[in-house]
Amino acid sequence: MKRILVAVLVLGFCALPALAEDTTAVELKKLQGDWAAVSMVVDGVKSSDDEAQCLFRTVKGNSYTMYFFKKQLARYHFTIDATKQPKLIDITPAGARANAKLIRGIYKLDGNRWTICLGAPGKDRPKEFRSEEGSGNQLIVWEREHK
Repeated sequence: MKRILVAVLVLGFCALPALAEDTTAVELKKLQGDWAAVSMVVDGVKSSDDEAQCLFRTVKGNSYTMYFFKKQLARYHFTIDATKQPKLIDITPAGARANAKLIRGIYKLDGNRWTICLGAPGKDRPKEFRSEEGSGNQLIVWEREHK
């Protein structure tokens, strides 16, 4: 009986990394597609709704492209960890040098609403969904576009 229990425990611990990968893979699938910004606060300053709603992003795989209306602004690569609370996101500009400063953030996905809080490049990851003056944090809420 003890051998069976030990085997189950060992197999269970071996499956934990696979479970984490599955959770993150499922979450990544949910992020795919087109998103429109609905609100934005940068370093404690709230953008007007009209300013925020000019921004769009298209997520494909582990990359996304940012747009100002239909004009491409930039491309980024990202990784997520959906097993943490809050969930983690790390971003680098596409084509960045190997020593480029990482943009660390947190996010939450609630149906068709994706809230992301990012620290300034190379700075600490935010601990909560806030952007106070002097923090350098960006807090952006996105909604899935239905075309």
